[in-house]
Amino acid sequence: MHRKPAHQHELVFYIGLNAALACLIAASILLAATI
Repeated sequence: MHRKPAHQHELVFYIGLNAALACLIAASILLAATI
């Protein structure tokens, strides 16, 4: 079952979500490193 290509705003939202998640993980690692 093939999905239609994602709309532009869907793609931006997905990328933004991944970026936020990456920032959160990076912050956690930095915090763990400082403690």
